[in-house]
Amino acid sequence: MKQTFRSGPAIVLATGLLVSLSIIGVRAIRWLEPIELAVYDRYLRLRPVASAVDSRIAIVQYTEEDIQRQRQFPLSDATLTAALERILDEGPRAVGVDLYRDVPVPPGSDELDALLLREPRVIMINRFPDDGLLAVAAPAVLVGTEQVGFSDLKLDADQRVRRGILYQDDEVSGLGLSLSLRVALLWLEQAGIGLGVDPDDPNALRLGDTTIGRFDSDDGGYAGADAGGFQYLLDFRAAPHPFPSLTIGGLLSGEYDPEILADRIVLLGVTAETHADYIHVPWGQWPGVELHGHMASQLVRYGLGETVPPHTLTQWLESGWIALWGLLGGLLGLRAHRVWSFVAGALAGVGAVAGAGFGALVAGWWIPSAPPALAWLSSAAVVTALVSHRERSERAVLMQIFSQHVNEKVAQMLWEERDAFLDGGRLRPQRVTATTLFADLKGSTVQGEKLEPADFMSWLNDFMDAMASEVLEQGGIVDDYFGDGLKADFGVLPPRASDAEIDADARAAVRCALAMERRLRELNASWRERGMPSAAMRVGISTGEVLVGSIGSREKLKYTVVGDVVQVAARLESFDQSHHDFDRRPCRILVAEATRARLGGSMRTRELGQFTVKGKEEPVLVHEVLGPAPPEAGDRAGEA
Repeated sequence: MKQTFRSGPAIVLATGLLVSLSIIGVRAIRWLEPIELAVYDRYLRLRPVASAVDSRIAIVQYTEEDIQRQRQFPLSDATLTAALERILDEGPRAVGVDLYRDVPVPPGSDELDALLLREPRVIMINRFPDDGLLAVAAPAVLVGTEQVGFSDLKLDADQRVRRGILYQDDEVSGLGLSLSLRVALLWLEQAGIGLGVDPDDPNALRLGDTTIGRFDSDDGGYAGADAGGFQYLLDFRAAPHPFPSLTIGGLLSGEYDPEILADRIVLLGVTAETHADYIHVPWGQWPGVELHGHMASQLVRYGLGETVPPHTLTQWLESGWIALWGLLGGLLGLRAHRVWSFVAGALAGVGAVAGAGFGALVAGWWIPSAPPALAWLSSAAVVTALVSHRERSERAVLMQIFSQHVNEKVAQMLWEERDAFLDGGRLRPQRVTATTLFADLKGSTVQGEKLEPADFMSWLNDFMDAMASEVLEQGGIVDDYFGDGLKADFGVLPPRASDAEIDADARAAVRCALAMERRLRELNASWRERGMPSAAMRVGISTGEVLVGSIGSREKLKYTVVGDVVQVAARLESFDQSHHDFDRRPCRILVAEATRARLGGSMRTRELGQFTVKGKEEPVLVHEVLGPAPPEAGDRAGEA
């Protein structure tokens, strides 16, 4: 397909980069973050899950039924102690309690303190002060010990959790580890796996053989997010409720399978809808205890080397990815000239971006999808608008130059191949071999004196309309109108490349002259019926090399063909030595030898001899066209 205009690549490059930089800028001020996070959530839900249930984690739920049965909330220290004793008897590796106990809930507070002091497998929670929330301390007996893990969560602007926290530091509370990390480390301890600094990257941690990089404020779809503490992206590789569970009531009554608790990480928390801290996550809403279980499960998988943390691109690579789609969108706008092709291309591009983003996520990479898709669509739309504006300007130039001088087929060809003809808003000059035809009314001045001015103009326009239509019908181009005549060209657009094509143009020009003669006879009959004078016509035709181009100012350009061939055709039209009988035949058609030689015996001609025409030093061999050759004429060149 031809380029829409010569500066197309420059337009694509400039537009693609400008649009991409604009989108990168908009992204930097977090305007696109909600869209990016929504797309990310969608990918997570669509991603195939390797294992729906992690049996290394168990949840003990304090349900709505438990609250109604015990007729109390929160859970008393005595009941909590009894539940913990029952859990610990089954041999779990770690027990995390997602219940605040900064204030005792008697009865049973002393018994609970005693259990916590003698049992290092139990981890209680605290909360750091954050965004106006007050700090919540751990049970007093555990302050300063390793049996405390914070329950803090990082909420995005849409109040969803997509990041976990391994540790954070506070001037008042000091350094603290999360509940999920505490219980994961207790579980992994039996496998000899611990947490340390990555020897190759002091800013990263190593859990077993897995490196966990610190979340950066611009990772993935984020822009300027709070990156306090040591955060990491949650992979959400499990659907809702991915862990075996039992209720407090079932636990205390002994109605459970001991295998659910043995050798597990057990997390105890509230799931009652009227009291639970339900958290929004990409899957929907999860109770806080289930979210902590998911984070602990992810850390255990890291420690065992079963999975690795999600990867993100550097800012430079993300910007390059966006810019690439901005440039590709510009190419779409440059190439797609029809609405359906633009829509199909736009949808295909968005699908490709989405497919790449989803495929990358399945492979463990979070790459932007919304910004490149927006760059693709915006760049395509902008370039399309620029192309449309440029095309309208080019079409206006072509229409100004050619107006109604070409037939529909030639006009369409000119438009489709405009890059071959236009150069800076003008026709690019070309040397071509073509055939030029001049036609002129004989004695029109005398006839004009017999008519009123309005009637004379109508009479003249009837002639011009009829003759121009015959030119268009034969594939010629009306080059110019002059007084009572016209000039036409055959074979200039598109330029001919072979002798066969040039021969065909010469035959088309002569056929056009004969058709003009027939139309003139019809016009004369019509004029006589209306009481108007009849007319005679002279035609001159010559073939050879001409120069094709446009002349004039940018506001008023005129297409033209110049050269010796044009001069010969004009002189043949006005030739006055042929002694033609215009009463018998109202149209005289003279052709130069160069034209007659290309007719291939298709026309009957009569040689008139060599004559010197004005403007030419060499004499011209002139022939008169008598009409089409009969079928049996074969390839005869003509007759004397």
